[in-house]
Amino acid sequence: MVDGVSTKIVHSMLVLGPTSAILQFLVTAVQNIFNLRPRMRLLQLKDEPFMAEIYPPLTRQEVTSFALVRVRMISSLASDADGMMSGWQQDADDEWSIGFDRFKQLPFFLTVWVDERKNTVRLMLFSDYYMSDGYSGMVVLHCILEQIAILANRDEPERETPPQEGQILPLRPSLYKMIQVT
Repeated sequence: MVDGVSTKIVHSMLVLGPTSAILQFLVTAVQNIFNLRPRMRLLQLKDEPFMAEIYPPLTRQEVTSFALVRVRMISSLASDADGMMSGWQQDADDEWSIGFDRFKQLPFFLTVWVDERKNTVRLMLFSDYYMSDGYSGMVVLHCILEQIAILANRDEPERETPPQEGQILPLRPSLYKMIQVT
């Protein structure tokens, strides 16, 4: 794998409904999903090819500093708001030409286009081809929406909670090393 060279996959979803709830809980939902799925927090090791480390569970601050959520508001005053909202394909095409820095950048990020005038949100999950496939990205998008729905239906206000991760298991030898004949 060469520095700065990767193939990106984009998974796109158009959501119709109240945009305020999506925007209010989006960062927390993305944080929860990244913390539930360690594979989304992989950083490649520079000195060891094909080896990676799992970044610790993320805080809301890290979601922002890693630019894991990028929101673009489509102005209702824009004369060509419909054209701007449909321009997501060109934006995705432009993003495909930029490689991931696998040593510093997590292999997933979410771009969100919001048109409050039409109550529509376009979610675009970009992922490194080595970490995702056509199906897993859609699962992640659905899980993000599920998290938003869960957070929006809570009676209590949202508050910062420390990141949580499931049970940490010991590292095991590579399957390839286990089946090598010596």
